[in-house]
Amino acid sequence: MLRFLFFIFIIGYSEYAFSQASSLSRANECFNLGDYSCAIRNFEAALRNATGRDRQLIEINILRAKSCLEWTTEANYFFEKRDFENAATLYENVLKENPNDELARIQLEKCRAELISLKLSKNSLSFSAKGGSVDVLVTTNASSYSIISTPSWCKASINNYGVLIVCEDNSALTQREGQVIIQAEGKKEQINILQEGKVPDIEISLSKTGFIFEGEKETKEVIRVLTNASSYSIVNLPSWIKIERKVADSFIIVCLENNTTAQRRGSFQIIAGDKEVNVQVLQNEGKKPVFENVAPKTTTATTTKTNTQKPQPRENCFNCPLTNEILGFSLGYNRLVFDPINNRSLNSASQLEGLNIGFFVNPLLKYGFGIQVGFFVDFYTDNIGNSLFGDSSFDYYSVKLPLHLQYRLNFSESFNLFVFGGPNLTFFESSNTNDAAYPLIFEYGVGMRVERLQFTFGKSSRSFYTKGAEGFFYIGTPDYTYQNLMLNVAYMF
Repeated sequence: MLRFLFFIFIIGYSEYAFSQASSLSRANECFNLGDYSCAIRNFEAALRNATGRDRQLIEINILRAKSCLEWTTEANYFFEKRDFENAATLYENVLKENPNDELARIQLEKCRAELISLKLSKNSLSFSAKGGSVDVLVTTNASSYSIISTPSWCKASINNYGVLIVCEDNSALTQREGQVIIQAEGKKEQINILQEGKVPDIEISLSKTGFIFEGEKETKEVIRVLTNASSYSIVNLPSWIKIERKVADSFIIVCLENNTTAQRRGSFQIIAGDKEVNVQVLQNEGKKPVFENVAPKTTTATTTKTNTQKPQPRENCFNCPLTNEILGFSLGYNRLVFDPINNRSLNSASQLEGLNIGFFVNPLLKYGFGIQVGFFVDFYTDNIGNSLFGDSSFDYYSVKLPLHLQYRLNFSESFNLFVFGGPNLTFFESSNTNDAAYPLIFEYGVGMRVERLQFTFGKSSRSFYTKGAEGFFYIGTPDYTYQNLMLNVAYMF
């Protein structure tokens, strides 16, 4: 009976010891794998039956596992929020306590890679077929960086400035592309490189380079052009030579009738790229002109020319324009007395001076009417002299798109007076605060044109006004003076 009881005791004790050992082994395995919840459960199971020194060791391991679980949870939270600096600190704490935690090690490497800054002054380069070299500035907080990839036709080396990229000659006719990749502790940046292909040598030849023409009548001849250039030009033509039907591979040379009794010689050039072909022309003498026919021909030609220069309809048109120049480049001075950004009028001490520059199109219609549309830029400051010649800069700028109606008194081809008025869509912005306003203003004034110079004097008022997202919005009749002075001078062409 005693033997039986002893046997039962041995079996029970063995099962108890095995159960404790199994829980402890499983806890250590989970801890090494970084499964801290599993490790805590098994350490606590082993703690229930542990005594003495074993119990103290298990309690220490439970505290370690709980700390690692807390650090891992917080680190994962910061990682999701892209706070890589705090996440990296917590992952480092986990690895100090458990160097076998591979997941924490992987996450720590990701954090460090995100924290590395690697910037290049240029991310794309373009080279001619002859090649060349370019320095690219590299800025990084890593301890070092390296070049891990380059095209076979380029060399890249690290110097005190950054990276020097040298490209060889491209002997092929096609362009080529490649990349230089720079790495700093896992962070990579790429420089895209494009090199043009070699430009082929220009070749050009003509079917004929010397001509002899009869002088008694107008004669023509076709010249064939063979070239690998995209185009060619014909220059230095004599006055009695004309060109017709110029196409990619041919043109027609026209030799006008020679009304003199002498031969005439001349030449002209065909140019394609950097190549030039000279063409020699000789025309024999023509028939001696009949003296009696000279006067009628001259009179007819003169009459035709006179009618061409002064068409009859213009003489019968009341106050019609006498000039053809409708494009203008303008420079002027403005004085701003209303602040559209802050929606307030400016007193004499706070008025802004402005420099105005722009261009416009000024079509002139019948009976003295005309319109003007253009694009102008204003630069404003409290003292334009300091901004132009001193150290200060302009405080505001605006872009204006005017649409003006004009009426002119056309006294002559070289002088007219006019009045103008119309809306002007304006974008107004502060160069210091980037605040903006979008007033629609009404401009009006008078002007004078002398030869190609046009002078205008005017003012403007605000009739419609908005101010970005902050909500100012007005519409109605003009109620504020916007600019109390606008002086402009323009050159017409």
